[in-house]
Amino acid sequence: MTEPAAQRYDLRHHDVRDVMDRVEQMLDVRLDPDSVVRKRRTIGAVTSAGSWVRIELRGSERMAGPVAGQGWGFEAAEALTGVARPQWFRGASWRGEPLRPATVWRVDEVELIRGAEPIRTKAEWLEEADALPQRWWDDLGTSLEALAATDTSRLATPDCQPVTTARVEAEIRRVFPGLEDLHPERWQWMTAHADLGWANVTGPRLWITDWEDWGRAITTGPEAVRHMRPGVTLQPA
Repeated sequence: MTEPAAQRYDLRHHDVRDVMDRVEQMLDVRLDPDSVVRKRRTIGAVTSAGSWVRIELRGSERMAGPVAGQGWGFEAAEALTGVARPQWFRGASWRGEPLRPATVWRVDEVELIRGAEPIRTKAEWLEEADALPQRWWDDLGTSLEALAATDTSRLATPDCQPVTTARVEAEIRRVFPGLEDLHPERWQWMTAHADLGWANVTGPRLWITDWEDWGRAITTGPEAVRHMRPGVTLQPA
């Protein structure tokens, strides 16, 4: 029986020791097993070099279309200035055959964040986010303004799919089927992170993480962050 795509790409359902071994050999580091964080399609861990590695799995079909050739997000993010993000050191990618056909693996080694932790997304996150100092909000606004001002040809790819006017309009109409004309010709395009949720920011010092999907997107503008408070998503439209 063919394995469903959703499960084939879900790393929580696979033994990934072979991938971890390969990353250690490629980067000549050891991965701390006690630090490993496994998500749906990524694995992260602290290295013996005092850095952080992020291993990502994508279906090879996600590499085609309008995003082909625009590079990997972490590596491309080195062009950004004025944005609170970990420094990228190096990366590599390889095909998943023969163990996981029709997949592509990517590993990026980046600066290890110290003195800060991801904002939790469980029941206690609201209290934690509410305690963030004003400096944190100011730094977030400054970072998003610098990001929005970045000139790039990259298309944002949330969930590995490029942002398009048709995609955004379809999603809005799915949630709000009774809306009249949305006037998409008036929507504003600017450079955005494209996955800016609470799990991808840290406190009490701000770092913005997970840059694989950044690029041009339809957004509400960087000034909106000035009005954000806990309970409001950080994700642009």
